[in-house]
Amino acid sequence: MIALGLLLIAMGAALVFGSLLARHLPAVGELHPLLFVSVKVGDVTVGTSPLLIVVLLALYLILMRW
Repeated sequence: MIALGLLLIAMGAALVFGSLLARHLPAVGELHPLLFVSVKVGDVTVGTSPLLIVVLLALYLILMRW
C-alpha cells in the first residue's frame, strides 16, 4: 500500500506540473478533453485528467476489494 501511495503522490505531482505547463504551452489546450482539462479561476490555473482520475479510482476500488 505504501507503493500505491507513492504512485498516487507522483501522479498528483505530474498533474500539478501539467497545469504549470498549460500556462506556457498553448498546444496543451489542443489535447482531447479526456486527456487534459485546464480551468482558470482568477489567477489560479488548475489542470487535471478526467481519464487518469477514472483509471486511478478503478484501481483503488479493485485494490480495496483484495
